[in-house]
Amino acid sequence: MQDIQDQLRAWMAAGFEKRGRGSKRELAHRLGIGEAAISKMLRPEKGKGFQTIELVWVPAMEEFFGLEAPVSLQLRTPSPTQDNVVPMRPRPPVPANASAPLPVPELPERQIPVYGVAVGGSDGRMKFNGERLDMVGCPPELKNAANAYAVYVTGDSMVPSFKPGQLAWVNPNLSARIGDDVIVQLRPHDEHDTPEGFIKELVKRTPSKLIVKQYNPEMEISFEQAEVLSVHVVVFASRR
Repeated sequence: MQDIQDQLRAWMAAGFEKRGRGSKRELAHRLGIGEAAISKMLRPEKGKGFQTIELVWVPAMEEFFGLEAPVSLQLRTPSPTQDNVVPMRPRPPVPANASAPLPVPELPERQIPVYGVAVGGSDGRMKFNGERLDMVGCPPELKNAANAYAVYVTGDSMVPSFKPGQLAWVNPNLSARIGDDVIVQLRPHDEHDTPEGFIKELVKRTPSKLIVKQYNPEMEISFEQAEVLSVHVVVFASRR
């Protein structure tokens, strides 16, 4: 390789002599390199030696000098053998923008009853007369809950937590905690009447009072413990 570099340096020197003054700058511009790099190809830099004359520059130099270079065509454009072929870089993985359709969920085996009859008004009041309105699937939270049931929300007193027409699933076996959404059932004033129920958020319990709140309009409501028949926890609500 050193012999080839020596031959190329001699060839370049002859070419510059033929082209005359300013030819180094012109060749550097044509090759896209600095004029200093051309000078280092012809004169060794102290402590570093000559700059290598890259074979890929030779065709452009031949055209510039009008002289044939003293290297064979095979050296300028090596054949693609196993030793000189540069392997292609693997393409980065392309992120998927589609996926297989999601499996259709299986319908729950257990069905639970929907109770409660709306009686109108904005407070979400319901009548619990024991009449079953519907049967709906049981969510996992209630899979083993005895006497679980669901109710259709009425009124807008608990918007945005609950909207009219949403289905709320209830576990009557859980002990209600402060902050839970609950169904409060009240004892009827007439023994022949049916209990009334409300969906509210539990705020506080005292020996004599049950305090809940609603959002629309925002306010707290107090019930006498003596008139409270039950407090059941809402564990799940449908989207609507």
